[in-house]
Amino acid sequence: MIEKCSYAMAHLDHLRGSLLLEPRGHADMYACLLTPPQRVDSDFGSLFLHRSGVCPMSAHGVIAAATLCIEAGIVSAKSPETLVKFDTPAGLIRAYASIEESRVRRVYFENVPSFVVAQMQEIIVPEVGRVTYDLAYGGEFYAYVDARKLNIALTPENMNEIAALGATIASALESRCQISHPVHPALSILSGVIFSEEIPRRRDVVANIRQVCVFTDGSLDRSPSGTALSGRLALMHARHEVDMGQPWIAEGILGGTLTGKTVREGLALGDYPAIITEIQGSAQLTGIHSFFIDSEDRLKEGFLI
Repeated sequence: MIEKCSYAMAHLDHLRGSLLLEPRGHADMYACLLTPPQRVDSDFGSLFLHRSGVCPMSAHGVIAAATLCIEAGIVSAKSPETLVKFDTPAGLIRAYASIEESRVRRVYFENVPSFVVAQMQEIIVPEVGRVTYDLAYGGEFYAYVDARKLNIALTPENMNEIAALGATIASALESRCQISHPVHPALSILSGVIFSEEIPRRRDVVANIRQVCVFTDGSLDRSPSGTALSGRLALMHARHEVDMGQPWIAEGILGGTLTGKTVREGLALGDYPAIITEIQGSAQLTGIHSFFIDSEDRLKEGFLI
């Protein structure tokens, strides 16, 4: 799958730009490219695309792809639960879709091993100051930052400010921190910065935490980010802050939630102690689209302003 990722970047990147960027997409667009699988018993290979390239894994991408494959009839639905296997650059993902009244109501999957790289590190960020962060892997590498210490509220009204701040911190981290995946060097990439804040206790709030992912290119995730939730569970497991099997709910900037829990411990990835997490969420189909790419259009490969 890593080789497929390299091939897509070298030979198909013009299509990524055409579909994800303006005028057909937008700056924060995300996509899943289904490919032939790597394993003989898998259903698909999956590459997750964004405005700057390809990332190794996406939890909400898996949930959306599983939902689409079943509800669009690409995979036969089997009640009460349908298994869809995805090969990703980060590893094999088994997604289980709960079927009720011929609809996919929710999807859960066991993620690839998650582990902690560093805790309570500090970095001086230009125009921001001293920033404390944790670094963990949940299918992608993320730096975790407490939004309260930076005096920014994780609300839709602050989306532009959050995105700019996340990109600034990510740039500083990329220039000063060496990230190394213990098994696959090609995955040694910082994907983004995760801001988090506690949620005021109200009757209508079911989440444990609000978290917002800003990718290194400055795009902002609308979902709570399941790979980031896996990394957070690894951090909490290392600190003995969450029990085995205890559900932990993360809320995104638009109020959508993902639920995660630790289902296995005692693993190792290289020198890092690792856990296996389970991530659950839901997705809805919004349409089937046909796009036209005119060879004479000077902006046919998309643009960003």
